[in-house]
Amino acid sequence: MVVLGFSKSETAGWGAPITLAILGVFLFPTYFMQQNLAVSPIQTGFAFLPMVVSTVIASLSAQTRILPRSGPRPLVVSGMILAALGTITLIELDFSSTYLLNVFPGLLLAGLGFGSIFATAINTASFLVGEATTPTLAAEAEIHGCTVAF
Repeated sequence: MVVLGFSKSETAGWGAPITLAILGVFLFPTYFMQQNLAVSPIQTGFAFLPMVVSTVIASLSAQTRILPRSGPRPLVVSGMILAALGTITLIELDFSSTYLLNVFPGLLLAGLGFGSIFATAINTASFLVGEATTPTLAAEAEIHGCTVAF
């Protein structure tokens, strides 16, 4: 259950563009690799592993080393910049693009950015909920976590 005023919130407006960017990073390269590079679905899945590894590395380093020193704002801003750079790199794919020169760098940048954003937003939102036991408060804090970091 979500509070009725949620849709009027200024912070909720960021959810749609971020969701579309994440969808674009996963969907477009998948189609590109399978149709233009003629790789199988299994190979395509393995091609995304560098992004998964970079997301894990970024989220772990953000939580343990950077967040306690700098706070959430620099991590979320730099994460959004990295994710945007990765997305822009993936937008520029064409028929002559290759995995190592064109897809791989975009996936790495997007993974580093997503790792910085996700871990920081969830950690900050969970910290702000504190001792609240109401599921609605916890859900609202998780939804607003990325914007609260600003």
